[in-house]
Amino acid sequence: MSDRVYVGRKLGEFESSPAFEPVTKVILWYDDESSYAAGDDGGRVLELTCPWATQAMAENILASVSGFVYRPFSGTGALLDPAAELGDAVTVNGVYSMLATMDTNFDALCLSDISAPADEEVDHEYPYQSPQGRELRRKVSLEQKYYGTKISRREGLVIEKTDGDSVEARVVLNAEKLAFYDGSGQEQLYFDPAEGVYKFRGALNVNDNFIVDKLGNVVSNGSMTINGSLIMNGSANWLQTRYSTNKNASIPSQWQEAWDSAWDNTSTQVWVIYSYNGGQNWTQPMLAQGKDGAQGETGPQGSAANVPAWVKAYTDSAKFNSLVTDEWMVTMNLYGSKIFGGEYWNTDQTHRMEMGSAGRYGVFRLYNLFYGDVPYFSVSDNGLGEVEVVCTGDTVLFYDGRGTVKPKGIWDFTGVETNGLTAVFK
Repeated sequence: MSDRVYVGRKLGEFESSPAFEPVTKVILWYDDESSYAAGDDGGRVLELTCPWATQAMAENILASVSGFVYRPFSGTGALLDPAAELGDAVTVNGVYSMLATMDTNFDALCLSDISAPADEEVDHEYPYQSPQGRELRRKVSLEQKYYGTKISRREGLVIEKTDGDSVEARVVLNAEKLAFYDGSGQEQLYFDPAEGVYKFRGALNVNDNFIVDKLGNVVSNGSMTINGSLIMNGSANWLQTRYSTNKNASIPSQWQEAWDSAWDNTSTQVWVIYSYNGGQNWTQPMLAQGKDGAQGETGPQGSAANVPAWVKAYTDSAKFNSLVTDEWMVTMNLYGSKIFGGEYWNTDQTHRMEMGSAGRYGVFRLYNLFYGDVPYFSVSDNGLGEVEVVCTGDTVLFYDGRGTVKPKGIWDFTGVETNGLTAVFK
């Protein structure tokens, strides 16, 4: 391929015509009636045919040929470069044009008759295709059917089933439409772009366990879960709720006067009734809200309980109220009871005793809160049979668990009187 060919005066006869106007528009036909166009009508229009044309192809071609000036000519017996091919630019006898036709005589000189015809239409030669390629091209060409399947630009993919004479079923699929048609042309399953929903005409059957007929009747042989409270029965709400502050209001004939669909949040009592068949029948009233001051119904009497004696001792309300306040409760004597964890305070909250643990150590602490929240006196067990006594941060006594007590720190015996004591100092 040469792209550009120079012939000059190396030819026999030569004729030329005035140049055409520059190309300003491209029309790309993909069938007999439809095309893509790019550009304007200010100059020459280049029309081409391509079954696979797109708008982008038309714009790309225009970008390549925009402003191109076609100069018709014809020449015989040209001494042409053997590598030249249709579409190459050619300079011949001072005229710059394109090589639109070429007829070569394969003799000793291989002289060619070349031209750029002035006709409105030019038939171009197409590359050779194998039989397999031509067969495949016939099958996938636009608007061509292959066993009932057709691809068109208007409808997209179209599949038809026929009995030989008439269409029994038809499917249309494209970016905006999915539709299944019966033999009469009626849409059975389709997408409605205006409503944005898929619609189905006919009966729905799922394993014979969930069936919806054309009238909307539903048969379900399995369980059903419904999220949400709005269940409609025709035009009426199937599940209805009404409220009233009067339990004895008439039901249901006068519910419009005594029962309301709005909840009265200011009332001390609100009763509720339910209907599960659109208001035809109602349940008995049930208390839905009872605020302070509301007189509730008396429930059934409970069975006799085994009340401990220490509880019975405080059945006198006057005596009980004197022992229980908003902040304190003075308890009775406890026998054989267990108390787990906690803190024990004096009444003026200046001292507290704490029993608990620190890691694996058992700890007893006494706090004097005048000196801050630190133990004033503590006894701890290190888990090894050893006990340590600490007072205000200093260890004063250590017992090793083997019968030996070891005092620590400074012991002041001033003012101590002892009798029968033998001291051994080593």
